[in-house]
Amino acid sequence: MSKLSIDIGFSATKVVGENINFFKFPTAVGFYRESSSNITTSKDKIYEWNNRKYLVGEAALTEDTQIYNRNIEYILKYAPLFITHAIDLSNIIPTNLVLGLPVDQYKKYKDDYAKISSDYVMNGITYKFQEVKVFPQSIGILKDYIDTTKPNINENGYILDIGFNTVIVLRYNKLSAQAEGTRQFNQMGISKALDELGNHITNNYQITLNHQELNNAFITKNITYYGKKIDLTEIINKIIEGYIEFLMSMLHNEFERFLVKSDRIVLAGGGAVYMTLPENYKDFSYIMPNPEFSNARGFYTL
Repeated sequence: MSKLSIDIGFSATKVVGENINFFKFPTAVGFYRESSSNITTSKDKIYEWNNRKYLVGEAALTEDTQIYNRNIEYILKYAPLFITHAIDLSNIIPTNLVLGLPVDQYKKYKDDYAKISSDYVMNGITYKFQEVKVFPQSIGILKDYIDTTKPNINENGYILDIGFNTVIVLRYNKLSAQAEGTRQFNQMGISKALDELGNHITNNYQITLNHQELNNAFITKNITYYGKKIDLTEIINKIIEGYIEFLMSMLHNEFERFLVKSDRIVLAGGGAVYMTLPENYKDFSYIMPNPEFSNARGFYTL
């Protein structure tokens, strides 16, 4: 049996498998248009699916036909493209897949997600998997945290899963997930900080960046403006500081009765990459190593 864990998020798709380095690629899809102006590199694979041709991941970012929506239907519709691209990049032909969905969408869509992903035809090849498991996001982080740190079996705490679009707050008691005290916050992920940066760039430089370009600017802390590098360090640090304050305030206001009795806050997800903890939370909190891959790692061992 070979298995791939594929965590398809609104910004990036994260992949974990046996004997491979975990990797990610942009959750991006673009229609491939056959014309003399279409330029592809030797690494750009064209995917033919349902009588349309697509580019996926990095290759799709430069396409003016790029498709993108911040909703669960986007991930469900194009899941076979992201799964096939993950398989191609991993050089593994898995018999089993493990996938994740946001907590609020899990019950409603998990069966459809498994069905869509389990049997399809791409580039004339049939992809049929023996088993496709779907888990709630943040559950993977809890499992990864347990595997990584071997905490006390009586530990109580919170998982703070900071995604691109959502923040999932998962309470655990004696290392078991609890429904009470668990909640998903939509439109409050790291995209909230990226949108603020985008507004700053548009207002000051009259440049409009897409979410992937904003993500790159957030990481590099600069943009190019007519050949000149514009340093964004100061504004990004200010945005991050405000976002952390917002998250911790939300956590405190919504969950104080559980939080005050907790042993630990565990931070993970793509947004945790940017996190620096306030002094009053440092001894109380733990940021997972390579936090954006934490769900995928945990799903793999579930």
